[in-house]
Amino acid sequence: MTLKNEHNATEIMIMGIGSKIRDLRKEKHLTLQNLADAAEVSVSLLSQVERGVAHPSIVSLWRIA
Repeated sequence: MTLKNEHNATEIMIMGIGSKIRDLRKEKHLTLQNLADAAEVSVSLLSQVERGVAHPSIVSLWRIA
């Protein structure tokens, strides 16, 4: 796998994780602020994760989970 393909695969995985987080958050009727507060992350980071823009650390993902 080339570096470009690895990068694309990572982007797809990040977007999939973000989409899943958004779906579960909405299913539980939580706002971005509610989940961000509970996870001790910023609303901005959480929004970016959900949109597949940010590359969160494992610690951040664990907190959001």
